[in-house]
Amino acid sequence: MAERLLHEVLKDTSSEQVAADRLSQSVGSLVLDSRLIKPGDTFVALKGFLTDGRKFIKSALEKGANLVIAEGLDREEFEATISELSCEDKIIWVDDLQRQISLIASNYYEHPSQNLKTIGVTGTNGKTSVSYLVAKTLQRLHFECFLLGTLGVGQSSNLEDCGNTTADAITMQRILQQAVNTGAQFASMEVSSHGLDQDRAAAVRFNTAIFTNLTHDHLDYHGTMENYGEAKRKLFLSPELKNAVINVDDRFGRKLAKDEVISATKWLVTTKLPTSGSNLNRWIWAEEVVYSLEGLHAKVYTPWGSGRVDSPLIGQFNLSNILIVIAALGSILKDVNPILLALKSVHAAPGRMQKFGHKNTPLAVVDYAHTPDALEQSLLALREHCVGMIWCVFGCGGDRDNTKRPLMARVAEKLANKVVVTFDNPRTESSEAIKEDIFGGFRKPERVEYIEDREIAITTAIAKAKPGDAVLIAGKGHEDYQIIGTEKFHLSDLEIAAEQIEEYKA
Repeated sequence: MAERLLHEVLKDTSSEQVAADRLSQSVGSLVLDSRLIKPGDTFVALKGFLTDGRKFIKSALEKGANLVIAEGLDREEFEATISELSCEDKIIWVDDLQRQISLIASNYYEHPSQNLKTIGVTGTNGKTSVSYLVAKTLQRLHFECFLLGTLGVGQSSNLEDCGNTTADAITMQRILQQAVNTGAQFASMEVSSHGLDQDRAAAVRFNTAIFTNLTHDHLDYHGTMENYGEAKRKLFLSPELKNAVINVDDRFGRKLAKDEVISATKWLVTTKLPTSGSNLNRWIWAEEVVYSLEGLHAKVYTPWGSGRVDSPLIGQFNLSNILIVIAALGSILKDVNPILLALKSVHAAPGRMQKFGHKNTPLAVVDYAHTPDALEQSLLALREHCVGMIWCVFGCGGDRDNTKRPLMARVAEKLANKVVVTFDNPRTESSEAIKEDIFGGFRKPERVEYIEDREIAITTAIAKAKPGDAVLIAGKGHEDYQIIGTEKFHLSDLEIAAEQIEEYKA
C-alpha cells in the first residue's frame, strides 16, 4: 500500500499534535508482535491484559523498526531504557493507546469499513454460526462477504487463523481493507465481549449489530454478569449503526429491545410468537416448525414478506440462528424470498452441530458447546431427533472460568443418558483440579465415566453406542489441536468422529 505519514495515522487521536518536525515521518506496517518485526515496520507497544508490549521496544528496534507507537500512561520506567538507547526520536507516546489503536489502524488502512456493509455479531453462544451463515448466505446471493471470527479471517473459503474470536484492532482493519480491495460488499464479524471491552472494533463502522444471547461465561474476565452484559451492549451504541437485530427469547435481549439509548432500528427475533399487541413491522418469527435429522422446516414471517425456510441445520437454537440471519439480511436487502432460497443450501459452520453417520450407525455430532447454556441447547437439539440413548463427551478448558464447570456437569447429567468426562484444553492447569470442579456438579458421579485421553474418550463412546443413539462430542468443535501445558498437539474431534463412524460401518 502507499506510504502513510504520521499526521495521517494519528488523525483525530489524542496524540495528533506531535512535534512539527515529525508530522511527515513515514509509518511502516503496524505490527503488535515484536517477534514479527521487519526493517521499516512500526511496532505498536500496547499494555495488554496479560503482558506489557513496552517490554519489547528494545527488541523491536534491534529488529529494524523505524517507529514505535507506545502506551503513554505510566511510562516512566520505559523512558529510562529508551534514553539509554538514544532512540527518543523513534517513539510516539499515546495515552490510552488500547482505546485509540482501532482508530490509528483505521487511519492507516484508510477507513475500510466505510466502504462495506459490516455486520457485527455478539452474544455468548451462536456468534460463529450466525456470522458464518450470514457470509455463506450472501455468497449464495452473489455478494462477496469477508468473515472475521473464531474460524479465522478473510474470504470464507480461504481463512487465516488470528488466534482470537475477535481479531486485534490492526488485523481487523487490515482484513477489512483486503475485503475492499477484492471488491467485497460485506463483512461478517464476530465481536466478543473481550474485543468490545478492549475497544478492538471501536473505529469499525457497523451497518448492523446482532445479539444472540447472554449466558454464563467469561466471568474470570468480566467479574459479574452485569459487566459482561454491558460489554455486549457497547456494540449497539456504535456510531452510525443502522440496524439492531435482537433475539428477544433471551432475557438480556428483551432488555436491549427496551433500551432507549440504542438509536438504531430494532428488529426483534423470536422462535415463538410476537408479544400480543406488538408492531409486527419490527418482528421476525416462525410457525409450523418441523425438526428432523435431515434439518428443520418452518413458515417464516418478516416485515419483508413471508415464506418457508428449509435448512439442513438441526435443533431449535439453529432455528433461532436462521431467523437472526434472515432478520439481518432482510433489514439490508428488504426482500426475504431470495434469502430463504439461499438458506436451503447453506450448511452448518465447521464443528457446529456437524453430523456423522446415523444410518446403521450411531449419530455422532461435533459441537463447539463449551458453556452450560450451549451444552444444554445442543443436548436438547439431539433429544428432538434421537430415538435412542444420548451420550455426552465433554471436558472444560484449563486456566479459564472454573465456575461453569459444575454447571456443565449438571446439564450433561440431566439431559444425557451416558456421560463421559475427558480433557478439553487443560493448558497449564492441573487435570485433577479440572476433574474435581466438573465432578463437583454431578449428583451421581459414580455413573459418570472419566477417560482423560480425549481421543480414547470419543472412540469409546461411539463404539459403545448403538444405531439410533446419538453421541455429542462437545467443547472443541472445529479446533484441530489440544493445548497441554504450553504446547499444542494435533487433535481433531471432527477427524476422530469421522474415522470412528467409518470403522463402525465396517
